[in-house]
Amino acid sequence: MNAVEILALVFSVGIIVKMAVFFFMPKALSGVVDQFLEKKNLFLALLLGLTLVVGYFILTNVIIEVVVAVMFLSHLLIGLMFVQYPKEAQELTTDILKDRYRIWLVALIYVLLAVGAFVAVLV
Repeated sequence: MNAVEILALVFSVGIIVKMAVFFFMPKALSGVVDQFLEKKNLFLALLLGLTLVVGYFILTNVIIEVVVAVMFLSHLLIGLMFVQYPKEAQELTTDILKDRYRIWLVALIYVLLAVGAFVAVLV
């Protein structure tokens, strides 16, 4: 198994477990979320580290056009979820726009990926 296959397997198992908990033991999932939010800085560091590691393996094994196309699909799925909760989505949007500089690193990564895909497709 190569790195991308391992990542796909980890993601698949994680989603299957998460959906099983979500549908059959929802209170357990709520407790986990609360624990992560109590240790926000530790969770942030963990996510940043995983983003760097996963990003490295994906971007060194898959062409950027495919990465961005898959991100597009992921965003559509997230959009389908947010449409089900319009009030909460609006509140989140308002909160993010009030303090948008807190997500500068995420925004930078998105722009770099978009520019990379744009150049790769047009060159």
